[in-house]
Amino acid sequence: MTIVTPTPPDTATAGAAGGATLQLGGAGSRARLVAAMLGGYALHAEFADVTGRLVLDEFGAPESVAVRIGAGSVTSGDVRRDRHLRSATFLDVDRHPHVCFWSRRLEPAGANRWRVHGDLRIRDVARPVVLDVAYDGDDCHATVRVRGQVDRRDFGLVLNRTMERAFGVGTDLTLQAEVPAVGRGDDPVASPCPAPAPAAVAPPALAA
Repeated sequence: MTIVTPTPPDTATAGAAGGATLQLGGAGSRARLVAAMLGGYALHAEFADVTGRLVLDEFGAPESVAVRIGAGSVTSGDVRRDRHLRSATFLDVDRHPHVCFWSRRLEPAGANRWRVHGDLRIRDVARPVVLDVAYDGDDCHATVRVRGQVDRRDFGLVLNRTMERAFGVGTDLTLQAEVPAVGRGDDPVASPCPAPAPAAVAPPALAA
């Protein structure tokens, strides 16, 4: 599997020419991964730890968005399943504590709606994705709603055999998030996940 580690854009100075930067998070924040199962059922995994930042341009339109989800906050209503979701086989929360998204480009898609091209990182794998984002509010009070679909295999997310075979859990995951603005300023998320430092390259051996 090819591991992609794109560098998050520097959003700390974005919108400095007259726009506003909104902190996202708080008690109303939530994110969810949904996978289809046999019989028309669905597996829901909820995340309570969601923060981010929304940068607005001088006209009050979204310019960039970054979201960070605490992977260890996942719950699914079943303790044993939760342990598996947090384990090294699935989210591997001990080594990769955050699921992260940062935007690269926004395209208008209707009133207060955008198609957002960006990078989603789960575990140690980042992939380009396109998410549907709705933004309702102004530069003081706003809520960001995100929806998209990814293939969990692209991120190395493997379920145990019981869930794969007995319940027929699908490979497509629907990602949903709703994050209200809680204030203005640069904190808490400048870049949702700092990109790993590039691997050190050994110097060439000297000729004898």
